[in-house]
Amino acid sequence: MNTLNNKNINILDLPDEILLIIFNKLHMIEMFYSLVNVNQRFNRLVLDPFFIHHLKLTIEPFLNDNSSVNNEIFDPIRTKILPRIDDKVTKRTIESLSMSCIFDTIDFTALTSLRLVNFQSEILLQHLTGDNILFRLLTNQITQVQVNICDKIREISDGNELNIFSLILSIGKYLTDVTFSQWWLDQDVRPFENDLFKIISQDFSFLQRLSIDNRKSQKTKQHSSTFITFPHLYKFDVSNAHIDYAVEFLSDKNISLPRLTYLFIEYDTLATITKCFTNDIARRTCAPIKALIITEGIVRP
Repeated sequence: MNTLNNKNINILDLPDEILLIIFNKLHMIEMFYSLVNVNQRFNRLVLDPFFIHHLKLTIEPFLNDNSSVNNEIFDPIRTKILPRIDDKVTKRTIESLSMSCIFDTIDFTALTSLRLVNFQSEILLQHLTGDNILFRLLTNQITQVQVNICDKIREISDGNELNIFSLILSIGKYLTDVTFSQWWLDQDVRPFENDLFKIISQDFSFLQRLSIDNRKSQKTKQHSSTFITFPHLYKFDVSNAHIDYAVEFLSDKNISLPRLTYLFIEYDTLATITKCFTNDIARRTCAPIKALIITEGIVRP
């Protein structure tokens, strides 16, 4: 068939390259539900290892008040599709809803990377402390994990985020890469305290780059009894952080950065903590720096 001269082009007439572009625009649940088992060609394209190695089955947009509709969509994915691709999936993006609806059905033997997105703190804590597939995966095979916590209201107790971070580090025997972020929808942002940095320095002793994005002042400003060292940290970014974090890291009273080479910081913050560049302690900490990136313009006299 000459498709160029035919106004009624059939999707089956399109080459694989165009079909893959189209499929890539679809949500994976849409793709699995609508295209798998249509024909052998669609199966080959949709279930190709390169295409599905990162499995993103976020289900919230597809939830319906009618449970029969939900079962019609999710049951075939759980029972017929996921078992076929178990050994092809190396990365999973999981939200709280898909944890129980889809995630617990398959072991995912090849999985090494997890993205846990839009979890409420209390829900994630329950999954991390129970005997479930998430706990087993973190214990036995996951090397990379990204955690995104999103709480609608501030109901959790202080320190819950620290408990989550500590739990992941304690059960993740093979972790080499951890990203942890927390969002409050009511803009009630919580400061990072010294205990969190102590845990990071102990569990990530080879950490080389650290960026702090938190405009909330620390509650605890007294000097810690435990001196913290980041022996390999060479790149430090506090350009979008409250001055308290620059003071804690650069004053050489609580934290040592012996290999600090690149510093990203606001000019006013740097001028304040160095007392207009006359503070010997701060100057000693900043002495190894080779590149100073100022994020605000300097008004010269």
